[in-house]
Amino acid sequence: MRLVRQALRRLALALVVVWGVTLVTFVVARLLPGNPVYLIVGNRADEATIQEAMAQYGFDRPIFEQYSIYMGGLLRGDLGDAWTTSNPVTTDIYERFPATLELALVSFFLAMLIAFPLGSLAALKPGARWDRFARFVSTGGVAVPQFWLGLMLIYVFFFRLQLFPPPMGRLLLATMPPRFTGLLLIDTLVAGDLPLFWLAARTLILPSLTLALAVQAPILNQVRVSLRAALDSQPILASRALGLPRREWIFRAFWLGFLPVLNIVGISFGFLLGGTVLVESVFSWPGMGLYALQAMNASDYAAVQGVVLVSALIYVTLYVGLDLLQLLIDPRTRT
Repeated sequence: MRLVRQALRRLALALVVVWGVTLVTFVVARLLPGNPVYLIVGNRADEATIQEAMAQYGFDRPIFEQYSIYMGGLLRGDLGDAWTTSNPVTTDIYERFPATLELALVSFFLAMLIAFPLGSLAALKPGARWDRFARFVSTGGVAVPQFWLGLMLIYVFFFRLQLFPPPMGRLLLATMPPRFTGLLLIDTLVAGDLPLFWLAARTLILPSLTLALAVQAPILNQVRVSLRAALDSQPILASRALGLPRREWIFRAFWLGFLPVLNIVGISFGFLLGGTVLVESVFSWPGMGLYALQAMNASDYAAVQGVVLVSALIYVTLYVGLDLLQLLIDPRTRT
């Protein structure tokens, strides 16, 4: 019963967080510079036309009344219409979310390939060459701005070496495979088009590597610190003193340090889904990040609020899921 109560409490807190996100996003969107009415009616519209448009879209009403209308639409699953595309925001997000998801998944996979082996080697050999190299890689991942790293990768691997396609987003519309999942790597394989699969993979490498080098830093640090602490713990020291095989006590150390690493891995993946704005803008990647940036530049309230709300829902869902998983795995978290 205690486990159920704590799970319900966390779910209730998650709902409060999501409501807070809707409130803050709604207010901040109204503080964006510019008047979106001019985007709808044009800069040369007369005052009567402007006032009519403001009344039509509810901009002349008090902000609390606007917020209540917005929340009523959310409860019906309506995120509003985007003025920049003349489409419902749900349609725009549905079309662009697979691009962001595919970029996040590939980046996450590359980050794991960097962080786990390097962090493990650094923990097993503290102060050695691998440990110093791991510190250098993690520090560089934190210190180097993503947009600068992306531009440098474009300059070296596209402009100088000509190894990758131009950074102009995903595949051209004329070459897009039939939509099955929206993820090009999967859709091209389902269509049986291997040349198109390799082209889609090549377009993904540079933006994915840019994100992976930034995201691997906190994961690498956490793997290194958690595994080092586990190796120095009393259970592992006792296992080594009893003469247990190296493989066995290393496996036990990994299990002891698993929970802190699980937390940072989940948080990093949530960041990837919601924090790709800079990388998508550098590589013209047609995902939610680029869509949000274009909406902010045009003061498109509904589009900005929709992207932020979807990102927050994904992040909160991941966080609550990890929290509930901890409750199941570790009895200490239930007290």
